[in-house]
Amino acid sequence: MILNSESFPSGVSQITLLDPAGNVLSERLIFCLNKDQATVSVFADKPVYEKREKIVLDICLDDARGVEEKGSFSVAVTDDRDLLPDTTSSILSDLLLTSELKGYIEYPSYYLQPENRQAINAADVLMLTQGWRRYDISSLMKEEYIIPVLPYETSQHLTGQVKDGYFKKEATGEASVILYMPENHYSDIVVSDKEGHFNFSGLEFPDSTLYVIQAMTKKGNSENIVLTMDEDTFPVVKQFHRFSSEEADKKRKAIAYQTKATEKYLKDHNIRTIELPNVDIPGKKRESVLAKKSFFEQLIVHEMGEEDINRKNPVNTYDLLNYLPGMMQYKYYFEKRSRGETEKITDNKGVAREIPPPCLIIINDQVMPNGYDINMIPASSIKSIGVISGSRMLIVGTDYSTFGQTRGVNLDMIPRKALVITTKYGEKIKKDNASLFNSVLSGYQKPEAFYAPKYLPSDTTRQPDLRTTLHWEPAVSFGEDLRAKISFYTSDNATTYSVIIEGIMENGTVFTSRSCIEVE
Repeated sequence: MILNSESFPSGVSQITLLDPAGNVLSERLIFCLNKDQATVSVFADKPVYEKREKIVLDICLDDARGVEEKGSFSVAVTDDRDLLPDTTSSILSDLLLTSELKGYIEYPSYYLQPENRQAINAADVLMLTQGWRRYDISSLMKEEYIIPVLPYETSQHLTGQVKDGYFKKEATGEASVILYMPENHYSDIVVSDKEGHFNFSGLEFPDSTLYVIQAMTKKGNSENIVLTMDEDTFPVVKQFHRFSSEEADKKRKAIAYQTKATEKYLKDHNIRTIELPNVDIPGKKRESVLAKKSFFEQLIVHEMGEEDINRKNPVNTYDLLNYLPGMMQYKYYFEKRSRGETEKITDNKGVAREIPPPCLIIINDQVMPNGYDINMIPASSIKSIGVISGSRMLIVGTDYSTFGQTRGVNLDMIPRKALVITTKYGEKIKKDNASLFNSVLSGYQKPEAFYAPKYLPSDTTRQPDLRTTLHWEPAVSFGEDLRAKISFYTSDNATTYSVIIEGIMENGTVFTSRSCIEVE
C-alpha cells in the first residue's frame, strides 16, 4: 500500500489495519512535515538603532492554507551576547512531535528538516521506538468507550452541604445558600437538594478573591444551621521528568559559567560583595481587611471608622447619620424617638400601630427587632457605623430577615437601607455563626505586565540599563489584516538582539520566526 504523505496534515498520524471484527492486525505511526504551516515576516522601522531608542516592529502573517483566521503569538527580544536562542525545540516541535511521543527527546527540532533525508529516516525510527497510542482503535471500532472518571471542567465550582445544627447529621433540604464576593460586587443564590448539597458553578474570578457564603432554612432562619464546604481536589503527580546525566552535567556547567561571569562583572566595575549572615525576621501573614469582617459588614457601602467617629465627637448616636450619605431623612426619625415622639398609622381594623423604622438595624451582627431605637447605644461606645443600600439590600432581605425569605415576597417591601453598627465590645458579643463561611478562591492568576522603560529626549537619568530581555509579550493578537505592531526601547548594550516569535491560528496552524535587530 502506497500513501501520499503530502495528503496528511503535519504531525504524527496513526495508520491502523483492522479485520471485519474490529481487531487490530497492524498499525503504524508516521511523522509528516508538509508545507501547510504559516510564515511570519518582521519589518523594523530602521536598519540600525541607537541606545535607548524606540523600536517599532511590523509583524505580518502569511497563512499557507489561504484561510484568513484570527491568531495570536508571543514575542521575546533578547541580547545575543547574554543568551543564545534555543534551537533544540520550538512551538512546532512541541505541538507536532514531542506531545505525541513518550519519554524525553533530546533534540526535537532536528526532525523538522523536510529537505534532510537523514532527519526524515531518523523521525521514522523515532516513531517505531518512542511513539505511543493515544487512542485504542480496536475499542473505538467495537464501540467500547471509556467514561472519564473526572468530568470535563468548564469553570470553577463551590460545593458543600447544609445540615441541621441540632443533630449535625440530618441534611437541610431546600435551604437557601447565598454567595457574595464584596470586592467584585457579585452575588448568587442556590437552593440545596434533599440531601442538603449545593453547587455554585460558572465562577471565573482571579486568585485570592474573597467570598462569603451564608445558609438559611426555607423559612429564612440561619440559627442552628451548619454549613460545610467541600475541599478542592487535585490530580496526584505520579512522576516528574528525570534529567539524564548529560543534561545534569550541562546544567552544572551553565551554573559555573554564570557564577564566573558574575564575578568578572563585579571586578570590572569595582563592585565589592559582602555576604551577610542570614537574619530571620518573624512575622504574620497580613490578612485581607474584608476577611476579618462579618457577613453584614462586608455589604456596607459607606462606613465611618472609630477615628472618624472620635473626630466628629457626636453627642447622640443619631448625629452620626449626618455623615453617612442618604441617611439624613432617617436621622429625623430617630431624633423624634429620642424625644419620645412616635408616629402611628391606623390599619384596616381601626387599630393604631407605630410606624416601623424606615431601615433595618443591625447591631454586632444581630438584626434588631421592630421598634429598636439606636439611641439606646451611647455614641462613645460605637466602633464603626455603616450603611447597606442599593442592590446589596436584596442580599440582606426584608422583614428583618435575609434573602432566603424574599422568594415570593414583593420586592417593593424590601427596605431601601440597613444601618450596621459595631460596638467597641461587639467582638465579645458576636458568636460564631456556623451558617457563614469566609474564604478565598483558588482562581486564575492575574496577568503581570513585563517591565518596559520609556525613554524621552528630556530624560537625564544615567542609571545603566543592562537588560538582557528588551521585550516580552505572551499574547499579541493579529488585526483583521493579519498584521500586528509592537514597540519597545533599546538598552545601553550595543549588540544584536534576536526577535523570537511563536504563535498559533484558530484553525490550528502554528508558526515560528526568528529575526535580528542591531543596536550601535
